[in-house]
Amino acid sequence: MDSVMTLLGWIGGALYLFAYLSLVKGWVQGTAYRFHLANIASGSCLAVSCAYFGAIPSMAINIVFVAIGLYYIFQKSRQNSRLAMISAEESRFQSTSAANQSLEAA
Repeated sequence: MDSVMTLLGWIGGALYLFAYLSLVKGWVQGTAYRFHLANIASGSCLAVSCAYFGAIPSMAINIVFVAIGLYYIFQKSRQNSRLAMISAEESRFQSTSAANQSLEAA
């Protein structure tokens, strides 16, 4: 089991490094879902590995990173759904206004 947890820790660390490299190189933006999902996955792997080996401070920090990523994704999803609703309402309003103008012109 030690080797599995060690491997999980290495995978988590590699994911963190790749996410950071992707950000620095401009391959992904800091507001992208992919960036935050990579951080959530890597933080989860590292937190589990740290917990297994008793590295409680590192586990706690990684749980905080996971929580931040989850919070951001939740907030961004909520904001995107609001924007979609506003856009749909504006489209509906514009359609109604155009139909009313056509009726008035006739």
